Amino acid sequence: MNIEEIKTFLYVAKYKNFSRTAETLYCSQSTVTARIKALETELNCKLFLRTNTNVELTEQGKLYLHYAKGICKLEREGKETLMMSRQYSDYITLGAPDSVWQYPLSPYLKILREKHPDTALNLISHHSQEIFIEILESVIDFGISLTRPQHRLLKGTPLWKSRHVLVGSPDLILPDTIFSPDTAKQFPFIHMAWEPGFLNWLELVYHPRIHPYQTDRFYLFLHLLKSGLGIGFLPMRIASTFLESGEFVEIPYMFSEQAPQETGYLVQSVNSSKNLDSYIELLFKIVIP
Repeated sequence: MNIEEIKTFLYVAKYKNFSRTAETLYCSQSTVTARIKALETELNCKLFLRTNTNVELTEQGKLYLHYAKGICKLEREGKETLMMSRQYSDYITLGAPDSVWQYPLSPYLKILREKHPDTALNLISHHSQEIFIEILESVIDFGISLTRPQHRLLKGTPLWKSRHVLVGSPDLILPDTIFSPDTAKQFPFIHMAWEPGFLNWLELVYHPRIHPYQTDRFYLFLHLLKSGLGIGFLPMRIASTFLESGEFVEIPYMFSEQAPQETGYLVQSVNSSKNLDSYIELLFKIVIP
């Protein structure tokens, strides 16, 4: 048994696909198959059930998954600790969605580097649910989420609230009417997968199903808006910069007073063994308006 076999097992368990695992690991599919076979021989059990259409973990594979993650986590932490000891006195991993890294975490990172020059930072961009999982697995030390964690081992502390505004390029030619459930189809609307609360409200009130554009990636959404290809909703924490510069204009929309506000949460494990107080105190000072 070696670490490459265990990592390969984790990728196959994640993708449920041997060929995609091979592409991710830059190796041949036969190499992936050989590693899984060697691991199964070492453990004396079948880890996957394979058919012509899919790959699924066996019950033994599901049991081993937790331990495989732990082995890889320890291997990674060992490397990080050895590397850190040569130059840094501390090492923390932070997770947040794409949009949060740019607005409002950019100022925090700059000041964090100034206040803690001996701390190495590992920055991870994920959706909220992925951040929850990796905090529970001790991959991420603390993170920012746009949904409140529900797991009993996670603590979510509100950081900000931000209303949603509908924006677009000032050069975009739009219908001479307010954006409403009856007129929405007349607008080049770009659907962005914001937090579930706002999306549920939008679907309930506006009943959207198909849009000219839709994406779950903030950088792509922002590119579409800047390119004048349509209009879309932005939390004011992001929109304010573009509205002040004149790059975007605010577009009135019906029932705006009923739209739920976005809430940003600091998320951390209730069982964290690291002393993160100084990093989190600084976060509150910088991020909370």
